[in-house]
Amino acid sequence: MNKKNKPNKKQIKKIAFWKNSYDYIRNNPLRVLLLIAFLLSGFSGLVYEVLWVRMLNLIFGVTAFATSTVLSTYMSGIALGSWFFGKLIVKSRKSPIFWYIILEIGIAISALASPLLFKLLDSFYLIWYPALQSHFYITALIRFISAFVILIIPSALMGGTLPIISQYFIKELKGVAGGVGALYSLNTLGAVLGTFLTGFFFIDKIGVQKTLFLAVGVNLLIAIMIALAYKLFNIGTTKPIEVSPSPTKKEKKDKKAKKDKNIIKLSPKALKVILIGFAFSGFTSLAYEILWDRALLFFLGLTTYTFTTMLTTFLIGISLGAFIFSRLIDNQKDPLKWFIFMQIILAISILIALPILDKLYSASTIIEQLFDTETWSGFIFLRFSMAFMVMIIPTILIGGMFPVVIKLLANQLSDLGKKIGQIYAIGTIGNILGAFLAGFVIISLLGIRKGIIMITFINFGIALSCILVHPKFSKFKKQILSFVCIIIPILALIFIPTKPMILSAPEFTSYFAKYDLLYWNEGIDASLAVLHNKIDDTLELNIDGESTAFTIYQDMQVHKMLSHLPLLFHNDPKNALIIGFGLGSTAYGTTLYGLDYVDCVELVKDEIETASYFEKENHNVIEKDNFNVIIGDGRDYIRTTDKKYDMISFNAIHPRISPNLYTYEFYQYCKDIINEDGIICAWLPPNWITEEEYRSLIRTFQEVFPYASLWYCNPSHLVMLGSLTPLEISYPRLIEKLKVPAIHNDLAEGNLENPYVLLNTFIMADDALREYTNNVRLNTDNQPYIEFSKVMTIAVNVEALKSLNQRRNEIMNFLRDIPLAEYDSIRTELNLHYQAKGHTIRGQVYAWNAHYQEAKSEFLQALKYTPSNNNIKHL
Repeated sequence: MNKKNKPNKKQIKKIAFWKNSYDYIRNNPLRVLLLIAFLLSGFSGLVYEVLWVRMLNLIFGVTAFATSTVLSTYMSGIALGSWFFGKLIVKSRKSPIFWYIILEIGIAISALASPLLFKLLDSFYLIWYPALQSHFYITALIRFISAFVILIIPSALMGGTLPIISQYFIKELKGVAGGVGALYSLNTLGAVLGTFLTGFFFIDKIGVQKTLFLAVGVNLLIAIMIALAYKLFNIGTTKPIEVSPSPTKKEKKDKKAKKDKNIIKLSPKALKVILIGFAFSGFTSLAYEILWDRALLFFLGLTTYTFTTMLTTFLIGISLGAFIFSRLIDNQKDPLKWFIFMQIILAISILIALPILDKLYSASTIIEQLFDTETWSGFIFLRFSMAFMVMIIPTILIGGMFPVVIKLLANQLSDLGKKIGQIYAIGTIGNILGAFLAGFVIISLLGIRKGIIMITFINFGIALSCILVHPKFSKFKKQILSFVCIIIPILALIFIPTKPMILSAPEFTSYFAKYDLLYWNEGIDASLAVLHNKIDDTLELNIDGESTAFTIYQDMQVHKMLSHLPLLFHNDPKNALIIGFGLGSTAYGTTLYGLDYVDCVELVKDEIETASYFEKENHNVIEKDNFNVIIGDGRDYIRTTDKKYDMISFNAIHPRISPNLYTYEFYQYCKDIINEDGIICAWLPPNWITEEEYRSLIRTFQEVFPYASLWYCNPSHLVMLGSLTPLEISYPRLIEKLKVPAIHNDLAEGNLENPYVLLNTFIMADDALREYTNNVRLNTDNQPYIEFSKVMTIAVNVEALKSLNQRRNEIMNFLRDIPLAEYDSIRTELNLHYQAKGHTIRGQVYAWNAHYQEAKSEFLQALKYTPSNNNIKHL
């Protein structure tokens, strides 16, 4: 044979690998199918989790307590299932394959039934919640029990898959940790795919319901595939292909005796310490995830893609860690030493990651220069990169703990499934407590950074406990390692800065930093801050790194329109409902109309504390007798209240961030509590979405409130009014209300006190809106179109504004009761302001895009029509 054609060692290994792989697949088809099935099972499990959290949040609201209830019940089921089925598989005479098929069918059936159960739960919730909503602990308990009843069966069945599949696969105690760790890694890899595809594609493209059916189909496919393969091949215990001669009995005995000398023997006390340590390790891992999520919001933003990115990154690390350490740990003589050093290195890596948070903005700038982040894939890559910088090393170590603990505690094959089930359950119980306490105690008491540091004390404590019971460590070694475990966290607490996360955000770390921090609080619901812009001397309300309300001129205009427009046009309003307190300016405007009461629902309770910083804007509205603050989820309140309102106005965060308030179903709930002649008012920003998505927002609104009208404030802000009766504006009553000093003065702060200026914020209504929004999708709970927008910049949607400006209608047709003697003069004045408005909109678009000369030219043209227009003068 020609030497040139002779394969080298690398090629020989490659050929051998593929040959062995082919031989293994050919001789072990059932095992290969089971591995594929377990990957797919992890995929469907996370699809369900993501969907169930969404479904139950629609019932319970999106408060931190409601979300925690859902996650706690899901994880409780996982823990219970792993414990129960781990015991069952040891006692059962049936093959693990039989039980695995039963589990997959059970998951599919119970998941398929979940939408119906959620509907029944919703009906039950609407009955008891109004009577008990003031009793927090009773409400929390009933929520937990309700969610538990629905989720316990499918989640418990999911929890049982790992101990059962491990009992089937692991045939030698020697490879137990590697085998279980590899299975756990494979299942978690499936979870990565489920999380990523659901969060980035499935819900957006096919909706919640079809995504659920897809996951159900996967579970049924697994069951059918394994059942047919088992019946066809019936070789569930086939041994792997042996690539070398089998050792003789004497060689096996000698080898085992030699190994037994080197493997450490652990006392019952040491085993108990390890098991308790693993529970606490589970506590820390979910606590870190909760705290990292809150920290990374400041850099990744508040979109739905951010949460998917963080969860996917966390699961990738877990899967990698389980895979890496499953390959390493089986050949180690002292797995306890590994467990100790993994805990120490985990804690140190987390402490090192804390200062990295301060550099994320600079690092993202470098990534932007190296890679194309202008595309959607590049945009997502940048966010994954930032999440990886913080989370990947710690999560690899967290994932590696499981196979190491299996190696330490699973000491006989006969009850392997039971042992794995117990270990998995104990770790999951730790997860539940970690998630709960991190979200509701640690953050509010210590803040994010200090909370992370304090949790590392637990990892060092786990390591210290195991050091003390290690049978082979010398006294000197124990003293040195114990000193390390004590001194490092103390030094970290002293020297690592524990400043609020907001100070690491771009607003404070970039070259153009221009803010003072007046207030901050990292609370249960969100991290809240009040920022002072030193350049223009304005204030901003910042939630989780996103400034959501500003005292700048443009924002104050829309806050006023959200309260004044509907109440100026309503004939005789008696009460009002405001969703979202924010600065309190909208709430204040609503109280100026002599209403019997104004209810305001606010999700973030700490906003009531920040109200004092915006007293100039809200005039201390909280102290008004007819004003009532309700802390909770706005949608949840609207669904459950028995009150009826003349006016509903909502000004939450952008529709992409508060999607539950902009769906067809939400508007249906609003319709149920609004009086026949009532008016609903919605903030409808055209930025950060495509024009088609903006049209979808309008169409969804008008589908429920057929008499809808769109009003222009400025390029960032438009307002929708809707009612069940045609829009008719009594001109004399409007003028009368505008003469009330408090109303006039409040509108004058935004140069909106002139009736002609105010009326010419009108764009179009009714049929004109229907024509504009024809053939676009509805934004629904099942398919929340807007939430999954892929627009990367928050800049103004110029194309949408141009289109709206071209389609503007005159307001005259909606005015009623105009005195005959004044009709012509009013019509003429309105027409002049109408002409001026066209130039104003074009000028504002130019100004927004920094074309200041063109903007000035448009504003000057506008002033020719209305020389006394103070709004144009200001611009």
